[in-house]
Amino acid sequence: MRLMPKPRFALLALTAIGSLFLAACGSESNSGTALKDCNYASTYDAIQATIFEAKGCTASTCHGDAMLGGLDLRAGASFDDLVRQPSTIDPSIARVFPGDQGLSLLYLKLEAGTEGTDLGGLGQAMPIDEEPLSVDQLAAMRLWIRAGAPSDSIVGGTLELLGCAG
Repeated sequence: MRLMPKPRFALLALTAIGSLFLAACGSESNSGTALKDCNYASTYDAIQATIFEAKGCTASTCHGDAMLGGLDLRAGASFDDLVRQPSTIDPSIARVFPGDQGLSLLYLKLEAGTEGTDLGGLGQAMPIDEEPLSVDQLAAMRLWIRAGAPSDSIVGGTLELLGCAG
């Protein structure tokens, strides 16, 4: 005599298998790359490492030693050179205007690189000669600016967008 499994047991087994598949899918970001453990004290520290340094913005020929446009993006100098500072291209627009990415030249230049938007007379898209920011990285930059561009706190959702777990 052959026994049939009880429906409740079969349902539990299917639920467990489905949960394993979903858990495996949750270990990657929207871009398909594995999330890494990051230990950043603030969203800005994460932006410094995962965008400015990783994209070559701090290279000596760019916003490192050469300080193109009078902008130093190296750690320790970048925040003070960006937030609430007038741009050299058009002093009526801030490099980063806390609370509004549309009034922030940094965001507009990065957005032009990622989305192909027109900068008009505001220079060229960034970064130059590097892959543009991913849509997630650009979203993290937008959230950081909209949250007031803080130097010392983590803005909700930004670390995950920058490829960090948790």
